[in-house]
Amino acid sequence: MHEMRCSMLQEKDVLAAIDRLEAGYRGTGSVAALFAPVRAAVAEYFKPGDEKLSATIQYTLHQLALDFTNRETVYEHSNLLPPFPTNYPLGYAFVTGVFTGGGAVPEMCGISVEEFKKGYQDISGLLPPKSNTYLTKWEKLLSTARAGELSALSAIASFCESGSYNIGLSMMFENLGSVISSVGKDEMAKEIYQDCGYLDVIQTFGLNVHIPTCIKEGHA
Repeated sequence: MHEMRCSMLQEKDVLAAIDRLEAGYRGTGSVAALFAPVRAAVAEYFKPGDEKLSATIQYTLHQLALDFTNRETVYEHSNLLPPFPTNYPLGYAFVTGVFTGGGAVPEMCGISVEEFKKGYQDISGLLPPKSNTYLTKWEKLLSTARAGELSALSAIASFCESGSYNIGLSMMFENLGSVISSVGKDEMAKEIYQDCGYLDVIQTFGLNVHIPTCIKEGHA
């Protein structure tokens, strides 16, 4: 796997970035109207309690937990197990990398005021600009991002499920012997919720997804 851990940018980070870019305008009149659609798209993107996202995260967590358990369990005759798939999908190691608002969120937080100003269109000097190419792009990205995120989660779940089914067949038909070692619940919770970033996603989007007690109490 060659994924990098991405910090989960919050709604307040994005709004602060928008404020910074809007405040950087030094031309005639106000550009607040140009920023309004993006502000609305940000609010909708981070709106808490998305039921479809909650359900998809729940299902993905189930499959990921089974995948993790299978990979960490050692039997007397583990040599009889089929190889685990390694064509890891995006987000398998760090799910936070999936939630970028279609790429708009990190771009908004990282762009300089000078670069952003180049996006203003129809600048006559007498009236405020009529548009900004960056704002137009970000609104579109944010408005369509959730579908891509759900698709990425489904790919993670399908990857885990496929490997688990094949391992399950070997458990049914092979004499694997006794379990030599496996993974504890606290360790698995830490790996999935903290290390893979699911806790960040659940909290950022206010999702109805169970959080293990050991994670809430900080002793995983």
